[in-house]
Amino acid sequence: ANLLELDVNNDSRIDESEFLHASKKADTVQRWAQTLPLAGILADALAFVPGGDPLDSLIKLSEDRVDAALEAIARGLRRVVLEAKRSLETAYTMKNKQTEAASNKFTVFTLDGGTIRDFHLGLENRIGSP
Repeated sequence: ANLLELDVNNDSRIDESEFLHASKKADTVQRWAQTLPLAGILADALAFVPGGDPLDSLIKLSEDRVDAALEAIARGLRRVVLEAKRSLETAYTMKNKQTEAASNKFTVFTLDGGTIRDFHLGLENRIGSP
């Protein structure tokens, strides 16, 4: 990333809060990306000849075979990332609905209880003695 992009307040330096904010964002996305089955996609696309040494088969792949494998990896990676993105969207939608429901619990409303003069006169003056 361009270091100037980290300078949120445009003071030509990166202070501690800007650094921590940038590192937290990268860390969060990195943890999410680590949940994706990338190693499986790579291994499937670079399938080796059964019965032989897998790594020996891998190093003997032609460049054309590697190019074909990379195209397969891109298709598989796209599918996996889109599925993970949809799952994340669903989770955020549910979180936002729960947050909205929780905030509605504390909704403030006003009741018309009369004027300040009525308040000072008291309840007894309005409805009488018990």
